[in-house]
Amino acid sequence: MKSRHLPRLLTLACWGCMASGATMAQQDMDKPYSYVGVSGGRAQANVDKPQIAAAVTSAGVAHTITNSDERRTGYKVFGGYQMNRYFGVEAGYFNLGKYTFESTTVPVGSLNGQLQVEGLNLDLVGTAPLGNNFALIGRIGVQNAKTRGTFVGTGAALVADPTPSRRETNYKAGLGLQYDVSSNLQLRGEAEYYRINTAVGGKTGVNLFSLSLVFPLGQTASGTTMTYVPKAPTNSAAVPVAAPAPTSTPTSTPLVITETMPAPVVVAPAQLSPK
Repeated sequence: MKSRHLPRLLTLACWGCMASGATMAQQDMDKPYSYVGVSGGRAQANVDKPQIAAAVTSAGVAHTITNSDERRTGYKVFGGYQMNRYFGVEAGYFNLGKYTFESTTVPVGSLNGQLQVEGLNLDLVGTAPLGNNFALIGRIGVQNAKTRGTFVGTGAALVADPTPSRRETNYKAGLGLQYDVSSNLQLRGEAEYYRINTAVGGKTGVNLFSLSLVFPLGQTASGTTMTYVPKAPTNSAAVPVAAPAPTSTPTSTPLVITETMPAPVVVAPAQLSPK
């Protein structure tokens, strides 16, 4: 009998522990915590190259783009504060790489151009838990980016300012997926959009597709902040516990049985007749 019911009891106990752990993790998500992280991936710009080439050279010069590279490596480092399970704030530094192009001109000439973008950002990050340690994250924020240009022209492509630079504050937005590997590590995959200035008066957009490593600070295995609990003294006196009062039970009335004894029968001796 015992061997047949033991697996069932163990299964119920395991389910109870798992449900209790899930409830604790769900409650711990409401606790605020800080975090730091690093991210890297592919940055892709959408640069209007003919407009930039025309802006840095003399009027009346026609450009034909012969080569360009608008996909470079981008990265960012950041830190944040998760206020609760749904909202947090994040600040960081980003570098969106360098974008280059080459062109030929009519009249005869050539132009080589390069744009480099880096800056600082401040975002509001929203989190929507999906279960099984996954969460959908979205962000909206402001960023202050500096775009530096480097232009070298030959022949008819005379460049008045070969190293223009422009710093401007614009918006940024992003969407991604987060996975909690453990209480001390999270993985994020995100797609972000940065609106930037081209350093010569125009604007363009840069998309950053990245993978991030996020390190929560001060988290225990259950996701809570570590707290020191002092140990109770070993020589503490025992507190006497009063014995429970006896429960009174009604006394039963004894049953008395009275038995009436029959009266003794007296037998008179027989009278002897005279002989």
